[in-house]
Amino acid sequence: MAIIIRGLNAFIMIGFPLALGIVLVRHYKVSWKLFGVGVATFIASQLFHLPFNYAFLLPSLMQLGLTGLSQGWSSALFALSLGLSAGLFEELARYLVYRFWLKEDRSSDQALMFGAGHGGAEAVLIGAIALLSLIQALAYLGVDPTKLVFPDRAAALQAQLDLYWSLPWYQVLLGALERAFALCLHLSLTVIVLQAFIRRKLYWLWLAILWHAIVDGVSVFSLQLWGIYVTEALVGVMAILSLLIIRALYTSPSIKSLPQPDTIVSLPQLKRSDQSNIDSDRLDDSRYV
Repeated sequence: MAIIIRGLNAFIMIGFPLALGIVLVRHYKVSWKLFGVGVATFIASQLFHLPFNYAFLLPSLMQLGLTGLSQGWSSALFALSLGLSAGLFEELARYLVYRFWLKEDRSSDQALMFGAGHGGAEAVLIGAIALLSLIQALAYLGVDPTKLVFPDRAAALQAQLDLYWSLPWYQVLLGALERAFALCLHLSLTVIVLQAFIRRKLYWLWLAILWHAIVDGVSVFSLQLWGIYVTEALVGVMAILSLLIIRALYTSPSIKSLPQPDTIVSLPQLKRSDQSNIDSDRLDDSRYV
């Protein structure tokens, strides 16, 4: 049973974003190309985000005395810093893709597919890691740890294996649930960034960065202070808020961006001679059409 639950957790994380993509393709008739663009955008953002964190952000936070073991305001600042880092790199990546590549794919439906690919890449990657962890743990079953690592590390390896197999099923499946919540966030973030082009206001990009930072920051902060269950509950609430954001900002699939002032086409004006041909009886009738 323990093996089945852990395998199910991994397969849900891998399969859920793909299932979401299938639903979006069938329901909204959007292209899988947008899903692929979302995957590429996530990967590209991490090529800059992760080196920045490890080479600059984390060392700087440690010098300031802000670490994951901090308490109070120090812990909050640590969490917020990590959230802002993720928000800046991922939302700027989304914005640049919209700015330079997706000029003809700016409807809300297409944004959902783009977001599914972006969040789906993260879910598939974490799911693949979970699956590899299961395979590795199975390979170590019944094997003396001293034959796998140096003797001084054998006890630590055995403790990790014991912890892995001792987790209750509901805690294991929290991984899949968290990925579902994260997908809701990525869908909302993509729709928010899209507003910078639909509404032609750059502050929508900063709102997306802020929302991303809040969600990630709250998650890191809560995990340190209150543990995994409270954290998942908070992330679930923010996932619901993300869905409400999508509903509030959703626009017609035909709307890609507002026209520039000089491209607005005015309605044709009736000539005076044409207006004279409209009799008063027909005007009265038109009131009830």
